[in-house]
Amino acid sequence: MTLLNTTAIANFSLLTSGQTFTRTASSIAGTAIAWDPNFTDNGDGSYTATYLVNQLGIWQWGGESTDGTVVSIEWDVTSVNTNYTTLNDLKARLNRGDITVTNDDARLEAIIAAASREIDGMTNRVFYQLPNETRYFTADCGDWLAIDDLVSVTSIATDDGSRTYGTTWQVTDYDLEPYNAASKQFPYTNLHIAPNGHNAFPRTRRGVRITGTWGWPAIPSAVTEACLLIAQRLATRSKAPFGVAGAQDGTAVYLPRTDPDARALLEPYRRFAVGVI
Repeated sequence: MTLLNTTAIANFSLLTSGQTFTRTASSIAGTAIAWDPNFTDNGDGSYTATYLVNQLGIWQWGGESTDGTVVSIEWDVTSVNTNYTTLNDLKARLNRGDITVTNDDARLEAIIAAASREIDGMTNRVFYQLPNETRYFTADCGDWLAIDDLVSVTSIATDDGSRTYGTTWQVTDYDLEPYNAASKQFPYTNLHIAPNGHNAFPRTRRGVRITGTWGWPAIPSAVTEACLLIAQRLATRSKAPFGVAGAQDGTAVYLPRTDPDARALLEPYRRFAVGVI
C-alpha cells in the first residue's frame, strides 16, 4: 500500500551501473498519462525509483534501460496520508540516533497521527488533500458562496429543490477566490459568480454540489513544525507524570495545555467552519 501525497519508492537490480531509462508506457488509475519517476543509481547494479504520487489508483510505469532490460514499476495508491510530519523527522527531533531502529515505531506513528489530528482541531481545517470528493453547500446569497478549503474543481452543479442538480456550471460561470491562492500554495475558500456568468447560487438547502480536490495544495512548513513540537511533547510525556514538568522553589511546574510555540505557529491558519451540509 502506498499513501497519497507521499514519495513512492521502488527498488530493482540490473547487472551494471550507469544505466538510463526510457518510458514505453505509463498510466494512472487506468488512464494513459505520461509520467516518469526519478531514478537513482546506487552504484552496485541496483536502482531506486521515486515519485510523489498525488492521485489515488494504480500507478504503472514501463520502460527499458540502455542495455535493453525491461523495467516495470507499479504502485497501488489506496489511501490518503493525513500526517503532517514523518517518523524519521520525529526520531531526529527526539535525538534517537540510529533512525533505522524500529522497536518504538508503532508508538511514534500513533503520536504523529494524534498530533496531526490535534492540529486539525485547533485550526478547524485539514492540510492534506482529499481528491475526487463531492460536497454540498447552502448559499446565503446568489453571487457568492463560502466553501471548505479547495485545491481544484472537477465539477459544479446547482439544484432547484428537486435534488437532481440539473444545472451544470461552466468554468466561465464562476471565479475561485482568493484569486492568487494557488501561487501562494493556499486553498480557495470562496466562489463568486463571474461577470459574464450565466448562473447564480440558489438559496435552496444543499443547493450547490461541488466535486473536486479538497484540503491544501501542500502542507505549510509552519504546520509541519507545529506537528513536530506537539509530537515531541507527547513522546516525552511519560517523563512528566500528571503533567508535572518539575519543581521550582518547592512549587510544582506544570506543562501548559498546548505548546505555546505550536499555538503561535498555527494561529494564522485558523478558520471558522462554513456552511457544508
